[in-house]
Amino acid sequence: MEVQKKLNHSQELRKTIQKTLKPDSKNLKRNKAGNYERKLNFKSSISEVDNIPTLCPNEIMDEWLKDDPEPFYVYQEFDLPQLSNGYLYGHKFFTSFITHLLDSPAPGSRIGHNMIDPGKTPNTDLLLVGGKIKGNKAYFKNYILPIGESGSNEILKKSLKSGMASFSLVAYTKDEWNENQQAWECIESLDVGRRNDIVEAPGMKSQLSM
Repeated sequence: MEVQKKLNHSQELRKTIQKTLKPDSKNLKRNKAGNYERKLNFKSSISEVDNIPTLCPNEIMDEWLKDDPEPFYVYQEFDLPQLSNGYLYGHKFFTSFITHLLDSPAPGSRIGHNMIDPGKTPNTDLLLVGGKIKGNKAYFKNYILPIGESGSNEILKKSLKSGMASFSLVAYTKDEWNENQQAWECIESLDVGRRNDIVEAPGMKSQLSM
């Protein structure tokens, strides 16, 4: 209960609204030939997009955003609870995972998890910066860097818009046996090894919106 109050309080303090651009002249820009071309605009299919807050401290976000005039965000919606890789993930896990964002973002790589050498830190190409829980839904807010450690992310942005890429979160967890569900349930995300990487096939089912 205390954790949810903390999340609600942070939402009020640092709530940011990602507004859908309207099809007017502001949506037009000139290409190299001097002709106008329309920016790609994808209407969100997640109703809560405008209410998913950035939770990371302002000074951290200011540093990441200072050279990015048009930040690109990708939102995820999870149904709770859900079974993934034999483990159950519900309100306890997602509340714990999201709460850690109040201290720092969770990095992500556009080339997936490092399965060959788990002790090596993958490149940082995106950041999980916000989220919330409402009813039986959990929401994530991911910021795609214009240029990450792997290089330009323009193709990644188009891949996400085209439905060609997914996310997979990583966490060290505290688990307990759920007798009702007859499965091990992740009840807490520890504040180490938190990630949300781009993968070809998602680890957990989530709906994406830009």
